[in-house]
Amino acid sequence: MSGPYYNGQKSEKCGCYYPDVHHFRDVPEENQRILRCITHGEYPVELGNVSKFSLEESIPSDKQLEKERERLRKL
Repeated sequence: MSGPYYNGQKSEKCGCYYPDVHHFRDVPEENQRILRCITHGEYPVELGNVSKFSLEESIPSDKQLEKERERLRKL
C-alpha cells in the first residue's frame, strides 16, 4: 500500500490511494461503482444519487499508473 501521494489526499475504502485505486466501471442497475485497487482487487461502492454513468473505462497500464504517481508526488 503506497501513498498518500500528496498532503491531504484521502484514502479509498480499502485504505489505498489514487492512482493505486481507480474507477473501473459503473453498474447503473445496482447503483454501484466498481473500483480497482492494485493491492486489493475490485470492489463495489454505492453511488447514491448519480444521474450520469461512465459505462466503460480502460484499465491504466503500469506505466500510466507510475506516471500518475510521479505527477501527484510533485503536487
